Amino acid sequence: MFFGVVGQLVTAAHVSRKGKIFSIKEVMTMSNDVQTPPDDHSLQIWGMNLNTYCMLLHLSQFCQAICPGLGLIAPIVLWVVNKDKSALVDTHGKVILNWIISLVIYTTVLGLMMFTSLLLTAVFIGFVLIIPVTLAGLALVAAAMAFPIVGAIKANEGIVWLYPLCIPFFKVDLPDPSGNVVPANTSTF
Repeated sequence: MFFGVVGQLVTAAHVSRKGKIFSIKEVMTMSNDVQTPPDDHSLQIWGMNLNTYCMLLHLSQFCQAICPGLGLIAPIVLWVVNKDKSALVDTHGKVILNWIISLVIYTTVLGLMMFTSLLLTAVFIGFVLIIPVTLAGLALVAAAMAFPIVGAIKANEGIVWLYPLCIPFFKVDLPDPSGNVVPANTSTF
């Protein structure tokens, strides 16, 4: 990371910090308190570059097909283990965790609505509710399959994609192109 920063400084004639312009010789003698954006794209996590790891983070939701409940646990474990190594991993993990919690809430509400409509079917009122609840359930299944795929494709391109219909339980800070983290409500994504 140090050599990348030095290479960027060598290409520039001068460096500005808090309104003061420094020469390259002065920058080289400065202490380590100069804040530079993290070079996340050169970071390797488990032998993968950062975008590939974030893509794996999104696709780990499909572990549900292997073992029930694993699709909920695997993304959380992958996020918790490496969230301190990169702000981008932390951001993708929060987006995924927001979606997982939202999905559990939506599934629970639809399950209760389906149970209620089945109970009301015995009274001949539930037929009106069964069709919309079933269609909403199918839409939720389609979203649960499509959103992680879109998120993985975007993550592989280096873009943080906020899942639609997601309840924001965790504040998501999106990294801007320079590597700095900005609040999600001020981002252009």
